[in-house]
Amino acid sequence: MAESVYLGGVADNRVVEVVKVESKWIDPTDKVCEVNGGEVKNGVCYAPWKEAKEICRVSEARLPNVEELKKVVSNCGGKIFKLSDNNWEEVGNKNQNNNNYQKCYNSKGFINHDYWSSSSDTNNINNACIVDLEHGCTDYHSKSYSKYVRCVRTVQ
Repeated sequence: MAESVYLGGVADNRVVEVVKVESKWIDPTDKVCEVNGGEVKNGVCYAPWKEAKEICRVSEARLPNVEELKKVVSNCGGKIFKLSDNNWEEVGNKNQNNNNYQKCYNSKGFINHDYWSSSSDTNNINNACIVDLEHGCTDYHSKSYSKYVRCVRTVQ
């Protein structure tokens, strides 16, 4: 991910320090995943939403928000869509059949499955947003389901 945000400026004629903030994708260790209610599936941590949040916390990171996961799709050349969109099948198939897109998100450490975001459904607190990287779609799933977990750590 390695995005930079610069914070700083001038306040009351005093210079405020500029701080560079970056975010990095973190893979929880197998042990952290398993000890905190997840399992390792396809070499990646797989857990229900509540446990995924704890796994990221213990990994000194956080669960990514939906925008951070959608950025993986768009930065790799995929088209983002909602499963409820009328043309979801057409767009999903284009992403799935786009070898460059598939290779790109794989090179960033993701596999072709659903990943949890920290973003809850505003209409149903029992659901959270997932991003299906293989097809590029977002949807809401029950927090009790298990999905794949990657975490984000902010570093300065």
